[in-house]
Amino acid sequence: MRVRVPPPALPPPARSLIHLICLAPDRCTRFILCFMLKRLPVLCLSVVLLLAAGVFRAGAQAQPPPAAGLAWAETAVEIETGGSPEKKLVEFHFRNASGRTIRILGVKTTCGCTAGRPTKQTYAPGEEGVLLVEHRPKPGPGVRLYRINVVTDEGGGHPKELILRVASTPRIAIEPRLLTWGKGEERGPKTVIVRTQPDSKFKVTGAQPDKDAVSVEMADGTQTGEKILRLIPKPGLDSAPGRVRLRLTTEPPLAPAMDTEFFAILR
Repeated sequence: MRVRVPPPALPPPARSLIHLICLAPDRCTRFILCFMLKRLPVLCLSVVLLLAAGVFRAGAQAQPPPAAGLAWAETAVEIETGGSPEKKLVEFHFRNASGRTIRILGVKTTCGCTAGRPTKQTYAPGEEGVLLVEHRPKPGPGVRLYRINVVTDEGGGHPKELILRVASTPRIAIEPRLLTWGKGEERGPKTVIVRTQPDSKFKVTGAQPDKDAVSVEMADGTQTGEKILRLIPKPGLDSAPGRVRLRLTTEPPLAPAMDTEFFAILR
C-alpha cells in the first residue's frame, strides 16, 4: 500500500501569491505573479540582507567615539632668539585624557638642530607630563618652522605634530659683510657700519682681523647703537694676503658666532 506524503506547506507569502494568480484577470498579470513566485526565495533573501545591513550600520553609528589620548596645552610655540646662537629649551605640556595608560614610543623632528625628549615614557590616566625640546638656532634673520612628531601607542598610529616657530631678530647688523680691494686698486680705507639693538646688553668695542693685513679704526655713528669701522690695508705688504676674517670685539665678550664676523679680500 503506497503512502502518499503531503507536499510541504507553503509559506504565507507564497500562498498569497498563488491566490492572486488564480484571481488574476488577464494573462499578463498572471505571468508577472508567476515570475515573482519563482523569485520569491531571492526576494526574501534580499530583504533579509537589507535589514541586516541597516541594523549593522545603526550599530556602528551607535558605537562610542574612541577615547581621547594625550591632550596638549599648546601644539605650537614661538620663541625669539635675538640672533644668539645659544641653545634654547622649550617645553610642551600635556595630560593623559584617556582612561588607559599611554606610552610615548618616540619623538621625531624635521631638523637635526632640534631634538625632543619626554621626561618619561609612560603616563597613567589623568597624569601630566612635559616634552622637552632643545633647539640650536641657525644664523640669519627671519622666522623658521620646525615640526616635532610625537609617536605613541594610541589608537590609529598617527603621530601628533607639534610646531616650533623660531624668530630671529639679528642682535648685530653689519653692512657690508664683505669688502674687496681689486688687483691694482688703490688701497684706501673702506667703511663698515655696525648696528646693535637699542636694548642690547653689550657694546661693540672694535674688530680683530685674523691676519696682520688691515688696521681698524672705530667711531660712533649717528644712531644709538651704531658704530662706523674704517678698514685700512697696511702698506708694504709683499704679497696679496687674500681673504681676511674680522671678528667684532664686544664688552662683555660674546661667544664666537657668524653674526659677529665679516670679511675683507685684498687681491
